Amino acid sequence: SYTITWKNDDGSIIDTTTVAYGTVPSHADPVKPADAQYTYTFTGWTPQVVAVTGEATYTATYSSTVNTYLIRFYNYDDTMLQSSQVAYGELPKYTGPTPTRPDDDQYTYTFRGWNPEIVPVTGEAVYTAEYDRAEISTFVITSLVNGGTDEGVIVSYESVENAQTYEIQVSVNDGEWTHLINTTATSYMDTAAKIMGSIYSYRVRALADGQWSDFTPAIGILRNPFIDVAEDTASFEHIAWAYNNGIVNGMSGYNNIFAPEGNCERMNFCIMLWKMVGKPAPGKKTPFKDLKGLSTNNVKAITWCYNKKIVAGFTKTTFKPHNNITRAQLAIMIWKFAGKPSVDGMSCPYTDIEVTSSFTANNRKAVIWCYNNGMINSIEGDKFLPDLEGTRALLTEMLYGYAHR
Repeated sequence: SYTITWKNDDGSIIDTTTVAYGTVPSHADPVKPADAQYTYTFTGWTPQVVAVTGEATYTATYSSTVNTYLIRFYNYDDTMLQSSQVAYGELPKYTGPTPTRPDDDQYTYTFRGWNPEIVPVTGEAVYTAEYDRAEISTFVITSLVNGGTDEGVIVSYESVENAQTYEIQVSVNDGEWTHLINTTATSYMDTAAKIMGSIYSYRVRALADGQWSDFTPAIGILRNPFIDVAEDTASFEHIAWAYNNGIVNGMSGYNNIFAPEGNCERMNFCIMLWKMVGKPAPGKKTPFKDLKGLSTNNVKAITWCYNKKIVAGFTKTTFKPHNNITRAQLAIMIWKFAGKPSVDGMSCPYTDIEVTSSFTANNRKAVIWCYNNGMINSIEGDKFLPDLEGTRALLTEMLYGYAHR
């Protein structure tokens, strides 16, 4: 008989048994307790158990499965907004509509973020929406609205009983508040606000019965000259941001038309990206012979994107600037522009981005990275539809997401 030693994978002894020569030893499967990150399953002994010919030691081996934990998001009133299982080490992501809190008699509320701060998962967690509050003026003054005119921004508000005058203040790009005008009217055209590339914020107060009211909560205005981009659509903020930052204009010949659902051409992608990064010097000339007839800026943009290896030609001498771009191509171009970052540990819900002969591993990485960085949030469900042609609205969404990631 010989002594057979059974050890755990950490080197601790589980048991010792005495087994006769020629007999195959056996032992009950050991259990390795789960830790915060992994659950362990016994897979066998190493080395392989064989008939006894002398003393021997066998060590348990285990496979591991990453644990998932319940992560819940609640509103201020304990209403559950989202509940999901998230793997250990991953950063939870709230994917629902922006939380809201109704105004009360004293305050208006604006969503600020989550408490506590969202961190990678190490166990179950609960996050609660928090809000900034602003005291409501003694006098009722309406929100400010964009007049939708090329002449400037219209600031309008309801009249206040017994008001002798109204004071309007303005802040440009979150700068200091400055006096704009005292007026007895209930609307004012700020003609200085027609400068593209800036965000104008306004607040108003009224003087009535010798007492000034508090200022209304400030409203930031993004100018939107496009009659086909409604303010209640998902793409409004992205398109207005792109317009106000000099990235997009209207359709050729129709400055007040954006065509958000229009197809995105290869040339569109290059010019928008080039403008977003400040119109850098294009670099050496391209070999493309089919850029004649394009504007100087379009040629510069294509040249810059080509030299940065963000885009390539169809052949050595053709770029095909008017060809439409698919959703997959939009994602991979943005990913290349970002420097082809790693997607280790990232996942996304799309079931149609598996690698095929036409959809490469880099295509898949690009879609996953763009999704995790908030660039394609408007595409809901479990389908990305990579071969569907991308739209002008989707491109502005992706550029907005890249700039705000």
